Amino acid sequence: MLDQQGKIHLIDLEIWSGVQWTALMQALADRQRRLDRLKITVVGLRGIQMIEETGKRLETFAKSMNLPFMFKPVEVSCMSEIKEELFETAADETVVVIAHMILRTMLSRPACLQNLMGVIKIINPSLMIVGEVEANHISPTFVNRFNEALFFYGAYFDRIETCLEQSTEHGTITEAIFSEGIENMVAREGTDRGARNDLGSHPSTKLMAVHVLLKRTVIASLLGGKEHHCVPFQLGSFPERDHGDPL
Repeated sequence: MLDQQGKIHLIDLEIWSGVQWTALMQALADRQRRLDRLKITVVGLRGIQMIEETGKRLETFAKSMNLPFMFKPVEVSCMSEIKEELFETAADETVVVIAHMILRTMLSRPACLQNLMGVIKIINPSLMIVGEVEANHISPTFVNRFNEALFFYGAYFDRIETCLEQSTEHGTITEAIFSEGIENMVAREGTDRGARNDLGSHPSTKLMAVHVLLKRTVIASLLGGKEHHCVPFQLGSFPERDHGDPL
């Protein structure tokens, strides 16, 4: 849907290194119709310095592709501070919202999630991309949560062992990264458990409308007014699995 658009505005709620956008930038630079402008707006919850560095790298790459490019960081301490005017969208832009592994961090903070959903509804993007973990790690029972996490992270470590030796520095770093997630899922309770993976079975999840983002019929009404392209969660999504276990 982006192959003929003149102005494209990406709103990335969790950009990390930003390397994922270089392939899109190259494709836009190579397409037949000249792009008027690509704008990426990034929300920063952990400070603005790393985001600004990411922006500089993307600006350098865009310049090498001769691609008209703008980068805008938006710094907030919590998603409850998000407002529509911070994104400076325009009527002639095709707006795309990207929420990769960010909604699960707000399940314990419903006010933040509800505010974010309200702002997205006002922005009314042409496309919204949601990436979340296909797993249930919210059981109030420790044993159930432990078993779910065991199979989930066990599948990850099986994959890692085929690529990295445990004695290597990369293997040690990878294990350290996953250890924080394991501790979060298994050992922490209440608001201390920042990220929560939930397939939608929990009543509070439905009330907070996380999984309506993954349902075609509901996302149309939530963000209505335009032709929306949504991948149904059960029929057309692309869950990655290892021996039947979700990744």
